[in-house]
Amino acid sequence: MRESQSKSTIQPVEKFLALDTAGNTIITAVMIAGEIHSTSADRAESRIRNIAVLTEELLQEVELTFADIRGVIVALGPGSFTGLRVGLSFAKGIVAATDIPLVGVSRFQQILYQLRTAGDPLPESMFVPLKADSYYRYSVSTAEESQVDVVTIKEL
Repeated sequence: MRESQSKSTIQPVEKFLALDTAGNTIITAVMIAGEIHSTSADRAESRIRNIAVLTEELLQEVELTFADIRGVIVALGPGSFTGLRVGLSFAKGIVAATDIPLVGVSRFQQILYQLRTAGDPLPESMFVPLKADSYYRYSVSTAEESQVDVVTIKEL
């Protein structure tokens, strides 16, 4: 096949599955060629049942199967310890069954990426709830350096 023919016939379409079970909402999303399709549910319901059902329903909606997915992206927290375990276990199960790559991303990295993509300035700090009166604080000193600590409402 001539080079000009290969360039015109090869049209890669990346399909990634993203899972976030760290927060109060379980989120599952599929990115197909840059377009994002997602669904979510309250974490108060059974996590194990919901993440599997949500993912399967979403894949059916976009007419994909797990075999079509080229990689899995999973939230690494901070967040609910049980939620993180469920999300990571589900993601690792998919990866083991399909032999595709798995990438973990912190929730803070997700937020920073959204801000950078939108062209918004980076904040000095970001907060994620930990318990009733405490938060994870992510302090951004530069684009390459950051620090995470736990603070209480009194300290703020």
